[in-house]
Amino acid sequence: MNIFVTSIGVNSGKTVFSAGIAAVMQSLGYEMAVFKPVQTGCKYANDKQFSPDLNFVKKIDPNIKTYSTYNFKQNFIPAIAAENERIKFSMEKIIRDFNTSKKENDIVIVEGTGGLMTPLAGKICLVDLVLTLKLPVVIVVDVEGDFVSKTLLTLKVAESYRLEILGLILNKYNPASKDDNLHNEVKLLEQIIEYDILGTLPDLDVLREGINPENLISEILQNIDISRVLNMEIPKLVF
Repeated sequence: MNIFVTSIGVNSGKTVFSAGIAAVMQSLGYEMAVFKPVQTGCKYANDKQFSPDLNFVKKIDPNIKTYSTYNFKQNFIPAIAAENERIKFSMEKIIRDFNTSKKENDIVIVEGTGGLMTPLAGKICLVDLVLTLKLPVVIVVDVEGDFVSKTLLTLKVAESYRLEILGLILNKYNPASKDDNLHNEVKLLEQIIEYDILGTLPDLDVLREGINPENLISEILQNIDISRVLNMEIPKLVF
């Protein structure tokens, strides 16, 4: 199943998580794609602009197909970057690119920008894009700071828009940690929410730098319920 990966804010680990899931499935013989509709803070190499997030995906597995619609130079909120760079936002253009990615692949992982209420253009926010694409969501939660409150707010937004929530991924969380307060906060979150935790991962931002693809795949296989993330039976995962 195609899914939309969002988070409780920026730098939550969406890209590494998306790349890891795509790499595992690609290794199992599925034609995988990661689609980043809106990228801010694009980089340059050899006078060519590229998406740093999709570039990371390609480093993990060059066979994963990547797609993007809007690539902004400025690392600002998309609505502001689009205005500054005089680029007109079109939901229809994103839909066309998404449909193309669906036709060319078995599974498409769509990665959002920031959280659900990130403004894309005018009054259009990321949540409107999720609704338009009609995709279920997986929410990546970086377990630090005020993550409980941010997660609850994100879920309230998702519920108010009647999004299908597949579950949560806890990033930057080690169940074996001796931080009792952190464990208590995670336990509290689990008691309050009505959704399942589909897996936990170490600090994906740290993993992103100089990561070994085999290590990422191993982390995903060991710690993430991939079948539930993608909401599908995956026979090849049964060894």
